[in-house]
Amino acid sequence: MNSMTYFITCVGTFTFLCITPTVTSQNDILASKFRQLTELSDKSPILRLNYEQFTDLVRGAPRNYSVFSMLTALADQRKCHSCQAANDEFNTLASSWQKLKNAKSKIFLLLVDFDENPKIFKELNQNTVPVFIHFPPSGSPSGADFLDISRSGFGAETLARWIFSRTSVEIPIIRQTSYAGAILLLIIAGLVGAMLFLRPDNLEFIIHRSTLSYAAMVLIFYIISGQVWNSIRRPPFFHSPPQGGIAFLYPGGDFQFISETILVMVTCILLTYCFRVILHFFVLHKCDFVFFPISIYKNFKEFLFL
Repeated sequence: MNSMTYFITCVGTFTFLCITPTVTSQNDILASKFRQLTELSDKSPILRLNYEQFTDLVRGAPRNYSVFSMLTALADQRKCHSCQAANDEFNTLASSWQKLKNAKSKIFLLLVDFDENPKIFKELNQNTVPVFIHFPPSGSPSGADFLDISRSGFGAETLARWIFSRTSVEIPIIRQTSYAGAILLLIIAGLVGAMLFLRPDNLEFIIHRSTLSYAAMVLIFYIISGQVWNSIRRPPFFHSPPQGGIAFLYPGGDFQFISETILVMVTCILLTYCFRVILHFFVLHKCDFVFFPISIYKNFKEFLFL
């Protein structure tokens, strides 16, 4: 009995002595990795790692943190317009995350550019951009760790919801003030003001069928111009390209800015109204093309409130 007790004691002591250095070593490695990433993120909220750092800090075990990466190609010669738009949204996300001073969760944001690290793309078997991947604390990315941008887009709010679904960490997005609503309100107020100025003594036109028809058409144009898409994806009002200046129109077909949807809506309204004018004067009143400007001048109010 004493021999058995002595044997068990020896085995237990040996196991403890073998395991303790391993646990201590893993804790030291985790602390070292987390410290390196924290120091890098203090310099810039979006990390840019070389291949060796990526292999060690992002792919290598052990890990106790999450890394959300954007694979992209930002070089001008790549002409990846969606990459530029995604980069703007990723920077908005990073800026919002950086402002949470009290949040020291184990989350890091990483940008991988193809021209800087093609080996990483090859290792991840990725040949399209932009791509958003979550590297979890353990194991490899799978399933929902890949963001489906074709379905949900890559707006900063979408990225924040994706991060919350994977880590339960909430990032409230802080954007610059958007003037889209104010501009639309000014346009509507201007139209109403013009109507009241031209017909101050007769407000029956407000419930006139033409007025109601125009209001219905404005609502239709508001919907088909992409405003509903804007409310879901929350794109920026415009874009500032690396070359300088301001881009109001998105050069590709897979994204849009708020500014271009407003231009589309206004263009649709003007084209429809012009068609209505032509129909009214040329078809109903049999107006001659030569005297069309004169008819417009003499019947300005009729022309305005067709």
